[in-house]
Amino acid sequence: INFGMPDYLPRAAYPDEKRWQISQNFSWLRGRHSIKFGYDINWVRDKMIQLFQGGGVYSYSTLNDLALDCLNLQLPLAPCQSTPTTGAAGITGRHYTSFTQGFDSVGKGGELQFGNQDYGFYVEDSFKPASNLTLNLGLRYDLETMPTPSTPNPLIPASSYLNTDKNNFGPRVGLSWDPFKQQKTVVRLGAGMYYGRTQNSTISSLMRENGERIKAYQFLPSTPGSPAFPQVFSGVPSGVSGRPNGFFPARDFVNPLIYQLELAIEQEVFRNFTVSATYMSTRGQKMPLFRDINLFA
Repeated sequence: INFGMPDYLPRAAYPDEKRWQISQNFSWLRGRHSIKFGYDINWVRDKMIQLFQGGGVYSYSTLNDLALDCLNLQLPLAPCQSTPTTGAAGITGRHYTSFTQGFDSVGKGGELQFGNQDYGFYVEDSFKPASNLTLNLGLRYDLETMPTPSTPNPLIPASSYLNTDKNNFGPRVGLSWDPFKQQKTVVRLGAGMYYGRTQNSTISSLMRENGERIKAYQFLPSTPGSPAFPQVFSGVPSGVSGRPNGFFPARDFVNPLIYQLELAIEQEVFRNFTVSATYMSTRGQKMPLFRDINLFA
């Protein structure tokens, strides 16, 4: 059972993304060739205001422990930094399993604004070397720029840099073939490399949750300075030892890559009736994943 403010609040503003886009496509017909080329440019700017667990979160193992702390509300509340007192039922106001609260070290309530750009360029040639064969050859280039982290963690050098992946060339090939020249059977084949973009929500997490900008502190009932239910801290608690978690990218972090292949055979059985069989294959590489590199022995 969860009571009170959800973990994702307070949120002074929902994610606000503004995108300006310009795109142009051109076609050029010459003999047996149909050439297409163009570009697509996006200017993206995001504003996010979210301080995860900024309102403070109490976790209880049993409803009885919660009830004991609720009964304590009838008593005068002691300051968070006071020494826990012991009553007949145990530590007064501190029967919780743990208390966690997040803070923004620069005092902006989790606000972050940043911008990046997406560039895409392509060229494609569709031509007919024979009356029963059409070939498609193409190449696309994608580039997603990365912002510079505004508050890097001096203890984690990798948090000061987001790698911009600059070699995203995606070749494409396709064919359509009528092997018997009777317009009853057609074989289609297509293959290509496709690049995805790193989501701006991931970029936001890398810039804020590096252990320097957003810091979360967890208290046990026995921790010196632990609050009594339902108190929360108004600022970063003083005299707290320990290190916050640091979330940062690998030095060679790149955009995800997908290989796609499709082979289809379509056969006309009789007029207005066809059967087809399709084989499809995909393979993903360089997918983003999370790894804990600071595990206990």
